[in-house]
Amino acid sequence: MPAITNKQQLLTQAQNLLKKRFPLPVAEPAGEPRPLLEELIYAACRENSTPADADAGYARLRKAFIDWNEVRVSTVQEVADVLRPLPGSGTRAKHIIGLLQEVFEDKYSFDLSELSKKGLKDTARKLRFYKEGVNDYAVAWVVQRSLGGHPIRSTSRPCGCCAGWGSSRTWTRTAWRRCGAAWSTSSPRPAAPSSRT
Repeated sequence: MPAITNKQQLLTQAQNLLKKRFPLPVAEPAGEPRPLLEELIYAACRENSTPADADAGYARLRKAFIDWNEVRVSTVQEVADVLRPLPGSGTRAKHIIGLLQEVFEDKYSFDLSELSKKGLKDTARKLRFYKEGVNDYAVAWVVQRSLGGHPIRSTSRPCGCCAGWGSSRTWTRTAWRRCGAAWSTSSPRPAAPSSRT
């Protein structure tokens, strides 16, 4: 029993010293969470950019336009000019306008709050229904930020080293061989796709 007590005391002392030496960062008070649609639009701004740039671009978008309908009826160039410091602002603008158009045609409003009541799987599936502006990153962002889930991307590719090689339908034997070189001998290598792909 004294050995356990000594270990507990040592761990407590070590933990206290570590807390003094490396204090925990002060968490910013969380503001009001964004609605689902706004989180999707923010994800379009956030993808492949820094949080500060995404925040600034999203804030400029909210400030420059009265509401989401005005963004929807604006040209790609107008929205891209507002998002300009973000990389690929033209593509982002096209995705945002397309997303807003699809949501408006589906719901005749810009409210996706009923999706958040459906559960994680159903919400993710229904978000993927909107083809324009909603990719895997946006769905994962919304699942994590708005719905409190932990998205895990499933893919037919054996590893992340070949993520940019197209969809699983365009997966080729050459790409498989290149990817196979990255597999270690200790891990089992999955079967190669058939030659019909």
